[in-house]
Amino acid sequence: MMMNRHKCKKTARAKNLKGSILKLLNYLKFYKSSFLFVLILATASNILSTLGPKILSKATNILTSEFLNQNSKKINISLLEINKILINAAIIYFLSLLLSILQSNIISDISSKIIYKLREDINRKFHCLPICYFDNNSHGDILSRMTNDVETINQTLSQNFIQITTAVVSIISMTIIIFTINIKLAFVTIFIVPISSLIIFLITKQTQKYFVKQQNYLGNINSKIQEDFENHVIIKSYNSETKTIKEFTKINNELYKNSWISNFFSSLLIPISQVISNIIYVFVCIYSFYLILKKEILIGDFQAFISYVRSFSQPVNQVSNIVNMIQQTAAASERIFEFLEQNEESKDIKDNLFFNSDLKKYIEFKNVNFSYSKNKKTIENLNLKIKSGQKVAIVGPTGSGKTTIMKLLMRFYDIDSGEILINKKNILLYKKSDLRNLFSMVMQDSWLFNGTILENISYPKRNVNLQQIKKATIDSQAHDFINKLKNKYQTIINEDSENISAGQKQLLNIARAFVANSEILILDEATSNIDNYTEKLIQKAINKLMTNKTCFIIAHRLSTIENADLILVINDGKIIEQGNHKQLIKNKKFYFDLYNSQFSSNN
Repeated sequence: MMMNRHKCKKTARAKNLKGSILKLLNYLKFYKSSFLFVLILATASNILSTLGPKILSKATNILTSEFLNQNSKKINISLLEINKILINAAIIYFLSLLLSILQSNIISDISSKIIYKLREDINRKFHCLPICYFDNNSHGDILSRMTNDVETINQTLSQNFIQITTAVVSIISMTIIIFTINIKLAFVTIFIVPISSLIIFLITKQTQKYFVKQQNYLGNINSKIQEDFENHVIIKSYNSETKTIKEFTKINNELYKNSWISNFFSSLLIPISQVISNIIYVFVCIYSFYLILKKEILIGDFQAFISYVRSFSQPVNQVSNIVNMIQQTAAASERIFEFLEQNEESKDIKDNLFFNSDLKKYIEFKNVNFSYSKNKKTIENLNLKIKSGQKVAIVGPTGSGKTTIMKLLMRFYDIDSGEILINKKNILLYKKSDLRNLFSMVMQDSWLFNGTILENISYPKRNVNLQQIKKATIDSQAHDFINKLKNKYQTIINEDSENISAGQKQLLNIARAFVANSEILILDEATSNIDNYTEKLIQKAINKLMTNKTCFIIAHRLSTIENADLILVINDGKIIEQGNHKQLIKNKKFYFDLYNSQFSSNN
């Protein structure tokens, strides 16, 4: 039995911005009634606000008509009527303000929920992706998608959605009102607007590709920063600061270039819109004076019309400004949905088998073939039988496939062909969670998270009590150094675990494996890069940890595996020798040469 392998590759660059925006809008469908309500509120608020100058123009007409009436010898102004107009205008503006506040609160709540859902989906996806995705993609770029790109969308939903809605409603409502004031002036105004729209469209089309590159290079620079921060000690030890600065500067220059171009063209939108608005304003003023002289328009209506023309530029400028943000949002959306659409780990089959806890775990590899790429096989025709309780050491040159065998056993990758059996059943028949619960791992790079020592050790089992944890630390030789710390088990391990030594970190990882108490143990270079004293402690802890367990030991230092029940010598994905230490030394082949080379170098 075999299963299709994960198809992992580096994420593609921008291809379908329109499709990404549509996918983002798909998140809005759960709140379409709320969005509709917001649109109604925004429309009502904007229409009320837009009606203000039209209403106030009536008061101006009343005042000016009396002064301009040449046949009237006595000025008779109705203050009651003017006061009524002013009160109506105040009420309209106040209602507009209330509706605006209400719509802002609702859209803020909706956008928060959408971004919450988006982050939840990204986090779920993160934990469903196969190992190969993280092997093939920069961690900094992935982090940038989960933070910077999501924040870009958040700003658009929480701020720009209302602005674009208000701007569109303003343009439509003001267009209708200026036609009710004077058709001739309205046509002069509207005639020039399409020119502004065409210019905005052309600039937007030109700058979109630079916004996409900007988001991609932002991911690259985040990746570089993360890499440099994590390896700053190595950088300094090799005096590579200058080289690292040059590499950063190169990426930063690309980010700067694309940001500058996109921002430059985008910055043209507002001044161009303002120039066009000013041109409209001049034309309207000149033509209005002519119409006033011909008595085709009243002074109050002229005042209102001019007010609308001046206000007309504001929503146009808003649209121009929001277009920039929408372009960034389109690029950010595409990067996020690229991530969300990646192939997940292969699903468990239906009616999975359950592991019988009473059975000893018998492991077998039958004609297993696997490759990371089509060009070269990593594991070729591997056949192997491991009895329960055996201590199996795997040795061989770097890149020979030692760690890959363990990844296949735990189904971090699925094989190309052949079978891997546990208790004579294909591991594909078991749930991944049940399968992985069989294993504990102590790796070369010991991993601890930001939290207390107690939390780190209890990571495999959250319901473990303090007494069980202390027993695990005693067995792992970690108890003594923990008790010497100021806060003992409540000591906080910082983000990079720099407040404890490498050896102490490894002892905590072994304590974690004791807590897990899994049936199969994997030790991947667990004693490398450790001082001699700590190595003895770790080796003592490991010997106890391996009791009554099936163990796989990946080691470069062959002196640590001399007592293994079975030693597998791997080269180019094949088992070229197998046996115990004495048998392999007696054969005087690859293992013999490898062992003697280490023995000679150590002396």
